[in-house]
Amino acid sequence: MQNLYTTDEGVQSTPEERLFAAVIGLALRDACMKPIKVNNRMELQSEAQSAHKFIWSDAIESYLHWLDIDAGQFRSRITSIMQNTDNFKIGGFSPEERRAFRFNKTLWEDLWSTTQKGA
Repeated sequence: MQNLYTTDEGVQSTPEERLFAAVIGLALRDACMKPIKVNNRMELQSEAQSAHKFIWSDAIESYLHWLDIDAGQFRSRITSIMQNTDNFKIGGFSPEERRAFRFNKTLWEDLWSTTQKGA
């Protein structure tokens, strides 16, 4: 017998599904942390770096699979939300958080491509 919980919206979920959703939610929040200035250049905070690594690598796919969410569609939707520059919250993300996400993603892509060239 599966142990199910019912959310406020009436959707039933297992403890595992709630855990996976929480991990993904935390990664999205961490991915929106403002970058920091180090020696006159902007750098990712460590939490934002790990969050972007999780979001854009294969790691997130098993979590999304458990939640029956297509990884490609998920990433496309997140990108669409974060690219929006309107001055109000979208998907629970403020304009400042979305701007930080975009900047962090660029920093992470630069870091990732540099790492790949050295490998």
